[in-house]
Amino acid sequence: MKRISLLVLLAAVAVWAFYPSKGSVASEEKIELKNFNDSISFAVAMLVSQDMSYAMQDYAIDSTTIDDFVQGIRDAFPVDDSPKAKAYVNGLLVAASAMEMLERADEAIYPGDTVNKVNREMFMNGLVATAYNNGRTMTTRQAIDYYNRIVFRSVSEKFMRDNRNRPGVMLQPTGLQYKIEKMGKGDIATYSSVVSCIYKTTYPNGALLFSSRGVPEELVVKEQVPGIIEALTTLPVGTKCKVYVPWELGYGSNSPERIAPYSALVYDLEIVDIVEK
Repeated sequence: MKRISLLVLLAAVAVWAFYPSKGSVASEEKIELKNFNDSISFAVAMLVSQDMSYAMQDYAIDSTTIDDFVQGIRDAFPVDDSPKAKAYVNGLLVAASAMEMLERADEAIYPGDTVNKVNREMFMNGLVATAYNNGRTMTTRQAIDYYNRIVFRSVSEKFMRDNRNRPGVMLQPTGLQYKIEKMGKGDIATYSSVVSCIYKTTYPNGALLFSSRGVPEELVVKEQVPGIIEALTTLPVGTKCKVYVPWELGYGSNSPERIAPYSALVYDLEIVDIVEK
């Protein structure tokens, strides 16, 4: 995983001894350590630079780009302790961190696309607007809602479109999808019922959200998401199935904090009994 931190930037000071750069010694030269402070400063840099090779591999630094890498380190390293110098360095750190997020955004928004990418200039404009707390173009809340709608919603809707064509999956008029493992023969719950179920809830990628841990748990039907209310009031006791819930029948766009908005959900569901009708 790509990583950049102040530690890595500090570690990069040690590179100065080995690569030529503007205002530095040649890579083959031995640096003269004139006093205790010189020695301890150089030693600290060498110690914290032990992981630098991993960072360089992450960023594909080789003999054709090493000078640029070192110059970037020099530009990012404060020449003094003034507030302006520190502010400048912190801006570089934020930009470096944002670049990692930008690459992830490319993958999320344009998966598998080698041509289209997030507009770098507009991305930088967004960073600057955030720094100046300038919400005239788009507020942070608007940005979050827009991103969620584009990314999470599109992923969820694609999953549901693809899933309905898989063997054994049945599409309901509401958009809910079932895959029956075993159809029960018992009674069917109503909206006001309390049922006993064994369940596991995941995102489409398999990431776990909720689980009864393999043992029956009582659920109040009317307190469930619409898709599960539909399933519980349609399928008889004894049914064991997978229920695929589109985002509109799940937690929707304004989901609880731990649930991603616009998320399709997958339930492994076994309806064990009706506790209260």
